[in-house]
Amino acid sequence: MCELARPTKVLLGAWICLAVWFWMAPAHAAGFDPGGDDSDLIVQQQIWARHMKAGQSALDQRSYVEAEKSLKAAVGAAKAFGPRDGRLGTSLALLALAYCGQGKVAEAEPYARRAQPILETTLGPDHALVAFSLLAIGASHLIKFEPVQAEPVLQRALAIAERSFGPDHPYAAIVLATLGQTYVLKIQPQRAEPLLERALQIAEKREGVEVLVAQAAVSLADFYSFVDRGSGADPLYRRALLLLERARGPEGAEVGQVLEKHAALLRKMNREAEAVEMEARARAIRDKHTQEDSSVQ
Repeated sequence: MCELARPTKVLLGAWICLAVWFWMAPAHAAGFDPGGDDSDLIVQQQIWARHMKAGQSALDQRSYVEAEKSLKAAVGAAKAFGPRDGRLGTSLALLALAYCGQGKVAEAEPYARRAQPILETTLGPDHALVAFSLLAIGASHLIKFEPVQAEPVLQRALAIAERSFGPDHPYAAIVLATLGQTYVLKIQPQRAEPLLERALQIAEKREGVEVLVAQAAVSLADFYSFVDRGSGADPLYRRALLLLERARGPEGAEVGQVLEKHAALLRKMNREAEAVEMEARARAIRDKHTQEDSSVQ
């Protein structure tokens, strides 16, 4: 087996965003009752609703930095309703999503942890936002190389997905792939492979979900690379690159991450010239996004 690599933050963040993209029913401001005739709370409800609307709009457009700003303001406004209020839980969960969209899975974790118990109480233990919070927490454990802690969290997220949405739903594929990565980190390939293969099979059944197929292909390719099955990993990385380039553009951050993975595989397969070419392209993409991040800050 090859050297074990820490899961990529950008790709894990993308998985979590895909999860919400496919199955989360956003909690719109109009769905919450400010309660009573307290004029201050009514005003606060309006402020919160405004920030939530802006944050959700930014999420829909994949403008995660802008979403972060609006949702932080929504969290601040929601604190007026009390520490166990559903509006606070929803704001925290969507703020965690905004961080995941930027590849900041570790930064998302504390917000997801705060959101989870609130949402379980206000929306129920099988709600989509509860499952998302669990997925974010589990992914954060993977980033920190903590598969033992990630496993039960992700198993619960998978149970919610299969119970609430069905075993062949896109969200189930996303949790399966993330759980499969957990077993890779635990050096349990016999448990990882069927989960990763099933995730790709579920994704392939859906039309119009090229990014989901790409991410599932990358997860399975990572596994094949880990167990020294380069001939299986190579075509999967190539397929994922084609899909991501079409969906995200040739300079998308996820494209750069897959190029780096593919280059590492090609170097192990003694295909040095191809590896060097891919590494150069990945470096250019990484530099571009680093400059863009600096200009935003």
